[in-house]
Amino acid sequence: MPVADFTPEFKRSADNDFDKLKLKLNEKARVVLLEKPTYAWVHTLRAPKIVNGQPVMEKKKRGGEEITDYALDFIGRPLCTGDDGILADDAVDPKNCPVCKRAKESDEVAPPERRFAVNVIRYGLQRDGSTISDPFTCTCVVWGFTEGVYNKLYGIAQEYKNRGGLIGLDLILGPCQPPEAFQKFDIMAGSESVWKLDEKLTEVVVKTYQNNKVENLEVACGRKTELRWMKDDLAKISARWRQAHGAEAETGGSAGTEQADLNTGLSELLNTKPVTNTTSANSTAQWSPVTPEATPAEQKPTTSEPTPEPQPQEEKKDAPTDFKSLLATLNLGG
Repeated sequence: MPVADFTPEFKRSADNDFDKLKLKLNEKARVVLLEKPTYAWVHTLRAPKIVNGQPVMEKKKRGGEEITDYALDFIGRPLCTGDDGILADDAVDPKNCPVCKRAKESDEVAPPERRFAVNVIRYGLQRDGSTISDPFTCTCVVWGFTEGVYNKLYGIAQEYKNRGGLIGLDLILGPCQPPEAFQKFDIMAGSESVWKLDEKLTEVVVKTYQNNKVENLEVACGRKTELRWMKDDLAKISARWRQAHGAEAETGGSAGTEQADLNTGLSELLNTKPVTNTTSANSTAQWSPVTPEATPAEQKPTTSEPTPEPQPQEEKKDAPTDFKSLLATLNLGG
């Protein structure tokens, strides 16, 4: 039986065992990049949120308008197994990635997108976030971001390319906008790079970066998983969508049944034939009364059953012509 010791080689750590850059609501941060970011193609998987068997709906803004759409649960963010060259040219690689294949067949799954990650130094700030903390402190954290954030950083890099570009430039982030989970905040360049103001500060920042940086940043972009787990996620997403669409169909069907029962009850009360709806339960049939001028050919039977032989009928009183007379005939007063 193997023997373990309390030394680093026996310590097992998860792939994502690192500190991430995350701002709280309305919080600000000051960071500096000392390296270039890496990126990977990932799929962000989501599915309708189901509560008590029903899909949850929510208000969303799309194209400047507010709409009602499905609320979505986050399922996972697996790394795409497609070829980088094919993804760069065609956006999907259905031959090498099952999620890409599903994305091409259905809109239940989105095509892959680039996600970026980089080690950054985060300065300690005063409580209000306006100035550097005293004494000086800093930490090395991993900043994972989307294509949209990359484009913002690209713009800053182009603006400051004559001053060394983005590497080594202080960035002011925030304040973080609601909802906090989306991590949306403004990004602007600082007026000066704090880590370059003093040799001691430079030494502290460089050592903090070298001793705490994450080497494998791919795990900060997405989850590396087996093919069978990716297929399980796809099956879960399809099941959720079927459940969401099925709940809608059940709601529409029950409404149609209640309407049919109401028509039948009124017909029995008024001693008339109930209206037969030959279309789906969710449709509204358009009926036209048969006029005396209609020809026999125009008076089509409503069913294909043979017309029964006329039976002798008991003499009936004339139907009441108003609602008060109807109530009198029903003798509801006992």
